Amino acid sequence: MKSVMLIALVALTTAAGASIAKDASFEVPQPEADDLVAAGQAKPADAAGVGKTERKGKAATFRARVLTDCAHGKANDVVTVTAAELDAGESGGTLDGAKAAVAYAMSLEQNKASE
Repeated sequence: MKSVMLIALVALTTAAGASIAKDASFEVPQPEADDLVAAGQAKPADAAGVGKTERKGKAATFRARVLTDCAHGKANDVVTVTAAELDAGESGGTLDGAKAAVAYAMSLEQNKASE
């Protein structure tokens, strides 16, 4: 599997029906990843600057989407974490602090009550 970030499309729907938003990182088998990158629709998620949320201002905490079940919560939960936790979570592939990722997670039924 190879981790890539969708860059050219507004969204992509997987065969399982899941939606992947633009600027979201996801894993696909190597041949499909190579095809997406070659078509200019994705870039490797391990490219410089990819996978780390740009932080503006001096906020003490940040909202993030949980990508996998972990100590922060269940997949697709929205959590509030410190900058250090977000950096570690993004590096480890368990959190995504991108605005689009948080917005997507907030649209899911499991997070409707936490708005």
